[in-house]
Amino acid sequence: MVDKGVIRESTSPRSAPAILVPKKSEDGKPKLRFCVDFRALNSMTKLDTYPLPAFEETTSNLHGSKYYIVLDCYSGFWQISIQGELKERTGFSVPSGHYEFNKLSFGLSNSPLSFQRLMNVVLKDLVGTD
Repeated sequence: MVDKGVIRESTSPRSAPAILVPKKSEDGKPKLRFCVDFRALNSMTKLDTYPLPAFEETTSNLHGSKYYIVLDCYSGFWQISIQGELKERTGFSVPSGHYEFNKLSFGLSNSPLSFQRLMNVVLKDLVGTD
């Protein structure tokens, strides 16, 4: 994640616990997912009220369409930068050192809403068109 610019070394006074948790894999081989426990930070976070689309509403709009596309948003959160002064709040420690996120992290309470807002901006000319 350091090489991809997602995280950077930090001197932040904050440190959320970081753990590896088992992850399902298609090939059946055990895999691990890196997770940071942001529950303490999320409990202090002012929640965003941006609406997430309802699945039923979204799929009902597909009726009668001739063409469909799929957008692969792999690592989508990692395309969104965190504002400079807020990065230190995402501090976490692992045996190799202390780090903070440069990019939006999974586990932050407002991450899905921020990502949806960006998708709505990027796709604004396509949403609701036939």
